[in-house]
Amino acid sequence: MSSGPVVLDPPPPTAPPPEPPTSRTGGGFSIRSLGIDRFSGLYVWVAVVVLFSILRPDTFATLSNARIVAADEAITAVVTLALTAALASGAFDISIGATMTWSIVCVAWLQSNQGLSPPVAIALTLLSAVVIGLVNGFITVRLHVEPIIATMGTSAVITALAFWRADGRSIVTGIPQGFKDMARGQAAGIPYTVLFLAVIAGLLWYLLGHTPTGRFMYATGGNEAAARLAGIRVGRLTFYGFIISAVVASFAGILLTARVGSAGIDTGAPYLLPAFAGAFLGSTQIKPGRFNILGSLVAVYLLATGVKGLQMVFPSEPWIKDMFTGLTLIIAVSLAARAARRTKE
Repeated sequence: MSSGPVVLDPPPPTAPPPEPPTSRTGGGFSIRSLGIDRFSGLYVWVAVVVLFSILRPDTFATLSNARIVAADEAITAVVTLALTAALASGAFDISIGATMTWSIVCVAWLQSNQGLSPPVAIALTLLSAVVIGLVNGFITVRLHVEPIIATMGTSAVITALAFWRADGRSIVTGIPQGFKDMARGQAAGIPYTVLFLAVIAGLLWYLLGHTPTGRFMYATGGNEAAARLAGIRVGRLTFYGFIISAVVASFAGILLTARVGSAGIDTGAPYLLPAFAGAFLGSTQIKPGRFNILGSLVAVYLLATGVKGLQMVFPSEPWIKDMFTGLTLIIAVSLAARAARRTKE
């Protein structure tokens, strides 16, 4: 007895998977579309500008004040970019302030005491910064000393050398006018220091974000063990980070010497705290969880705008700058650690 074909019942229909939760607030609008997680610093910056423009419209909300802030903070921004490049490769370099101080003294001494021309003095000063970067790299990579300890030690040595070279006195004479003009002039209303900052930022942005070396530096800074297992020459990239940091910080010292027209024996130290605040706050912007050039620029000028506004509102309170910068550093480090955890998750 034959039987007909067996007909199987179709499987019961399954319910469609639930849609993932979104941050829509209605009408197809998404908070994420505003880029709050990436561009919060820009929104805060605009809010700060609006606030102090209302409080001090006659002094804060002027083109002259904007130009002054841009020019004055350009040097701070250059130092911050130096630190950003080091941190990207995992090189925690706290000697940038001392390197800056040494460069200030060195470039002034070479011109004032040795009679060298500005280009030669600048070249030799930058060359000495390369040596500083190599020393930091050697102590960290070859002697296996933690970067923060290594650069703390070299910072003390570099500061002592600057004090010795200047005989414990500021250098105020013998600096050529042509050298001073490189940081005091303007082109189309834009201060030269801002133009130098733009060039340095462009070069570092391209190096870190668009070259194999930059990607390897980020890999080293993100997870040194994994980078080593992947065949990346971690030690060499750490050297690169220290060298770039030292050279860029040195150039910041050169710009400051030209702008001020003299060389103090401890002028670079005050730039260390703002540089760290800018670098860590910048790591929460544009590319959260990663030290990046554009984020550092946003952070530096956000901090500068806030400090400038507070100084205008409270002109008789000199502690405002350090208080604001210190609190910002604490908040920035906390946010950076949170962003790093979210990136890993």
